[in-house]
Amino acid sequence: MAPYNEKVILPLPAEKPWADIRIACGFGDHIPLALADLQSNDHMLRIDALWAIDNEVIRQGNRYEGAAYIIKPLVDILHRRSHGRDEAYGLLIEIADGYDMPGATVELVDGSVHPVHDVCRSELNRYRDQFEDDVLDKFVTYEAQELLESLDEM
Repeated sequence: MAPYNEKVILPLPAEKPWADIRIACGFGDHIPLALADLQSNDHMLRIDALWAIDNEVIRQGNRYEGAAYIIKPLVDILHRRSHGRDEAYGLLIEIADGYDMPGATVELVDGSVHPVHDVCRSELNRYRDQFEDDVLDKFVTYEAQELLESLDEM
């Protein structure tokens, strides 16, 4: 495990289909649909998607393998600057503030295996510049600041 607050960037997680990624109740084959719904212009559909992801990837503050894989799609939502940015930030903050389930690991492209915490910290740090830029965006200023604070404590 890297020392407190060290900005180590690990290799990317190994590519896997969501159907092979562990979440709270089995595997994440339904996560792509929830990610699509998270970007809907229908607020209630976004809220349902938020809870579908939150209850499976970061249930009760516990991070599962899927937490490491969902970071990039959530950052992609931030880049699009459309619906779902608030919800994406909320999930990223939950990931940064969460705790790993015992034994939860992620295989990286180089074949090494690391705790979910280390991979999540690395993936969040990979996009730190985006979060810092968003501090100046009046629509997500608070969320970006909160994520950066959580990341610094991770």
